[in-house]
Amino acid sequence: MCIDDDPTFCQMHKNEANAIGIQISVVSPEQIDEKVRDLKPAACVLNANYRTKISEDGIKTSLIYKTLPIVSDLKESKLSGVEYVGGQSMSADEAHYLLTKLCRLANRLEPECDWVAEIPESLMQDYLKLAFERLAHIEHLIQALKKQATDALWEELKNVVHKIAGSAGLYGRSKASEICKEVEIKLKNKEYSSLDLDNFYRQLYLYIQ
Repeated sequence: MCIDDDPTFCQMHKNEANAIGIQISVVSPEQIDEKVRDLKPAACVLNANYRTKISEDGIKTSLIYKTLPIVSDLKESKLSGVEYVGGQSMSADEAHYLLTKLCRLANRLEPECDWVAEIPESLMQDYLKLAFERLAHIEHLIQALKKQATDALWEELKNVVHKIAGSAGLYGRSKASEICKEVEIKLKNKEYSSLDLDNFYRQLYLYIQ
């Protein structure tokens, strides 16, 4: 089920769902109670403004924000049982990734990671804690670069991106690793003008989860 007030966003998810064989219903915010009760969805892509209207247990939920929340809020959402958090300015690839993750399906963006299931839960939680700390660091650096782009800040960003690129794939986040490697190359070559840092951050925010 996709619940959002942006028809373009909903249609994109419907297109991606149809392409991978997922049955999806697009629901207006006014219909939430009725449709959740009648359709009993297994998963829901939900505009965060309407989170309080979903009271059914057992629905895997992804919260969608027009402006991504700070990383500390992301961590709180994950602790409260939210599966994924994403931004409404989402590409078709991100929608595909999100839907397949919510529905526990393989996706075209990353290979199967059979070893991930064997990682102890405590070790996975340690990784996620560190990954979110690094995501928050990137968030801070991007804001600082917008105010005054210095060589020191670019170098610091390169170092953080390198660390994520090196560890994310080991924990099943191969797409996060891939986009970090691409950005790291541009940072090494000082191709700063070719970087869309807001787009990179939005993608990483989703893929690192």
